[in-house]
Amino acid sequence: MDNKDRRLLESFNRLTEEELEQTFTEAEAIFAGSRREYEKTKAPEELGQVVRQAVAEGGGTMYNGDRNNSKKAAPNNRRNRKRRKGRSFGKLIAGAAAAVVVCFTLALNTSEVFAKAAGELALIGPIAQVLTFRSYEEEKEDYTLKAEIPQIEADEEQISEEAAGAVLDANEEIQKKIEEYSAQAEQHIQDYKDAFLATGGTEEEFAQKDIRVDVSYDVKSQTDAYVSFVITANENWSNAYGVQYFYNISLEDGRTLTLADVLGEDYIAKADAAIKEQMQEQMASDENTYYFTEEEGGFTTIGEFPNFYINENGNPVIVFAKYEVAPGSMGTPEFEISK
Repeated sequence: MDNKDRRLLESFNRLTEEELEQTFTEAEAIFAGSRREYEKTKAPEELGQVVRQAVAEGGGTMYNGDRNNSKKAAPNNRRNRKRRKGRSFGKLIAGAAAAVVVCFTLALNTSEVFAKAAGELALIGPIAQVLTFRSYEEEKEDYTLKAEIPQIEADEEQISEEAAGAVLDANEEIQKKIEEYSAQAEQHIQDYKDAFLATGGTEEEFAQKDIRVDVSYDVKSQTDAYVSFVITANENWSNAYGVQYFYNISLEDGRTLTLADVLGEDYIAKADAAIKEQMQEQMASDENTYYFTEEEGGFTTIGEFPNFYINENGNPVIVFAKYEVAPGSMGTPEFEISK
């Protein structure tokens, strides 16, 4: 499941029960007219077993190919969902996830194109994936905190003991860093508010600033050898408090991968030359692109421990902080270094 698919699943997790009801109704209508195509192409039997197991673990039920039974089950399921209105939100989430799998299974059994595409997918995913552990938006007194917190989930039977320990440590570190950042952001905003009120501003005027604190993440690549992702946190009222946390974790031995691991011992010279060349090319091709000269405090070398992630091509991408090598309008410049 790629990042786009995970975000789709997360969106289903946020549906209300009434919206889930509508989702089931629409899914039944969409797939009802496509049943004839099932005779043309059958979905892989192994994939159906995986889906049925997922539904069972999510507390849901699944269409099993018996048309008569499915017709009887649909209204019963809807009545049962209505009776469960008072149950916990956690069970509602499980039901939403089951709804996604039900729609997926119906598509497998009714769509020729979908079944062919699914048949080409690997039934076993990577041994470790970066997924959303918690996503929420919270209204504070003076600002809004929106957070999407990642967690590495790994099959401990397929990775080393050292890697399993590193995954646990990384998950704990992520939680701690986000908690610390949130606390610091709250203090920054309080200090800003105190100064704003002390200079004649009002509570109402401060509220109109619509201050937001955002924490999100982006999975750059994940293979059976490593996972690479970046967590970004910022406060919309000040560029000074934006930070990024880079994770490149080996699933073979649990080490944090360094640029030397990816590019070799001469990684500094190789990266320096590539970055300078790319900067010159970009400025020559676009008059709006500008990087500071060395005299202006611009780029000279990446040093021993640059921030980087590994992209889907397996190449490291060096990332500079805002204002580090270019004006703020350039954002956080990135440079891919070919191996």
